[in-house]
Amino acid sequence: MAGRYNRRRRSSFAIWLPYIVISIVEIIARGFGNETITKICNPLLMPSILVATMVYLKNNDSEHSFRVCAALVFYWIGDILLMFAGKGFFIGGMFAFMIGHLFMIDIFSERLERIGRRQEGGSKIIFNIAIIILTIGLFSLVDISHKIESGIILYAYALSWLTVTCFFCMIKGVRYSNLALFGAIFFIVSDGIIGLHVFNGIDFPFRNCLQTGTYALAVLLLVLGVVKAE
Repeated sequence: MAGRYNRRRRSSFAIWLPYIVISIVEIIARGFGNETITKICNPLLMPSILVATMVYLKNNDSEHSFRVCAALVFYWIGDILLMFAGKGFFIGGMFAFMIGHLFMIDIFSERLERIGRRQEGGSKIIFNIAIIILTIGLFSLVDISHKIESGIILYAYALSWLTVTCFFCMIKGVRYSNLALFGAIFFIVSDGIIGLHVFNGIDFPFRNCLQTGTYALAVLLLVLGVVKAE
């Protein structure tokens, strides 16, 4: 019995191993300033976790399979667009990530509704107030120099919505939603690093490594928060 459990755990870890290895290689490449390896690893990151997710769910008739895979596809599109310079590519990448977040939001919102607690009046008010406060906080955090276009607040709202939804899932007892919550928090950290650099020129040692590491961890935790609860 214990042997089968340990084999199952090793098999589960092996599924995610390519994504973990690619993430680590990209982080190291960024640390050494190797643009060639970075440009190879970056577009491979999301496809590797997409394949892992599909393999993990292949024997599970999950109603969330399409949505979690769609989220990863849009994250991948965002990664590709952000590899190119220019305002249009940046905005396009941001909106691709926002669409990916919306798919994740839909998954965790459904889980809240399933346990019949999402629509409680008081909780719903607190839920919406929390999203607004977090959105304002995120926007204010990176808008130090007041150079950010107001449209970008839509992305901050989507990320805040995702974070608050995962938090409510956790406090309501939805399985593995703690993983998803930490994933959303790491997304905030990663995007905050990008925002502070792009809009305010703030830089620090190993910025790219930290941004890539928190992003890779964010996506992995969000996905695990979805698939392990199936």
